[in-house]
Amino acid sequence: MSIRALFRFAPLVLALPFAIGAARAECDKTLRVASSDYPPYIYKDASGKWAGLDVELMQAIFKEADCSYRFAPLVAPKRMVEMVSSGQTDIMLAASDAAERRRANVFGPVYRYETVSLVGLAGKVGAFRDVKDFHSLKATGARLLLPNAGFFGDDYNRMLPSLRAADQVVEFTYLDQGIRMLAAGRGALMMSDTGAIFAAAKRERVAIEAIPFTVTRAPIHMMFSRASVSEHDVKQLSEATLRLEKRGVLQTIRSAYGLR
Repeated sequence: MSIRALFRFAPLVLALPFAIGAARAECDKTLRVASSDYPPYIYKDASGKWAGLDVELMQAIFKEADCSYRFAPLVAPKRMVEMVSSGQTDIMLAASDAAERRRANVFGPVYRYETVSLVGLAGKVGAFRDVKDFHSLKATGARLLLPNAGFFGDDYNRMLPSLRAADQVVEFTYLDQGIRMLAAGRGALMMSDTGAIFAAAKRERVAIEAIPFTVTRAPIHMMFSRASVSEHDVKQLSEATLRLEKRGVLQTIRSAYGLR
């Protein structure tokens, strides 16, 4: 090949690596996922590996987006929002979209729904059959075991101060702890995610049942830190989520856990 011909092809050769790089769908970095012990959604199995519904959904999404991740050290659920919002970790799974969180974070598409219930010891919830909201729940005078973190709807937020003022609230951090408190009579009802609370009761060998009133059925997202996650990475993972939902892949995973 002549020198003149070589120079004629040089611009194409020089541009090729950039063209290939631009077409790649991988994220800008390995993303750190905030971790907590929250069966059946996220937990470590008997072999020490992360498992659960949210883990399986996340793994499918990351694979589709050609992105990599690693789990950050275990923290209490109450600390997870703070750590992601400050950029100490990048992503929180099972996040509810709330206005106060949007100031520091971005939310991906819905990847499942979360139902929150109030449960009591089996055979001891008859007095709560007619409860329709937190106002009527307060009127029963019952003491409630409530999570010390999380968003559970506007009705809950409005009534929580008056429930506390009436000494009807006992807070817990971990579900197993809450179930033990319920079994010990520290409260008449306990509130949390429906799937998680029944999983915790099974581990503790405590028979429980839910009252008819459903607190929330809310969309669940990945929450990305504005401080540490690029717009490109949010876009890659969000688009991957939508593609998998359209193809029915995420529904297949949810169905294995009995969820729609």
